[in-house]
Amino acid sequence: MSDPNWKDQLIGYLETEDREHAHKAALDALETGKTDIRILYEEVLAPALNRISGEEEKEAETIWREHVMTAIVRGIVESAYPYVIRERNARGASPGSKVLIFCPAGETHELGARMAADFFLIWGHQAIFIGADTPEKTLLDAIERTRPDWLCLSVSNDFNLFGAKRLVS
Repeated sequence: MSDPNWKDQLIGYLETEDREHAHKAALDALETGKTDIRILYEEVLAPALNRISGEEEKEAETIWREHVMTAIVRGIVESAYPYVIRERNARGASPGSKVLIFCPAGETHELGARMAADFFLIWGHQAIFIGADTPEKTLLDAIERTRPDWLCLSVSNDFNLFGAKRLVS
């Protein structure tokens, strides 16, 4: 299914902060069947984001580049939603368990959780995505009102692991 040329092209657009062409390349690959959501997210978008934080650059440059890339990737993920629904429908997945996806208080990186929400949807779950920096009181209210079968807690910052562990306890 996957054609490696579109991947290289998309990665090039992401690395040069070319929002317009990155969106077009990603959505064209989904529309023409060159890829699916899993390959797009796991083999292109996530590695492209991870590559920035691993570069040996000045911290200030790393931060702004990460923010620009995150904004481009977030736009692609949001624009890919119709393809998420198409993949779910193609699987014939009927509404299954309800999953509440969130990032705990202090965790501002939500894109991984947003992608996880799409994976849950594709596999037929009812995904409720709260997002970043969810205070404990807000989370408890969401749990009370939505009555999820599962909770999906997302942490990408090592410093937030302790808070996540405390929240789970």
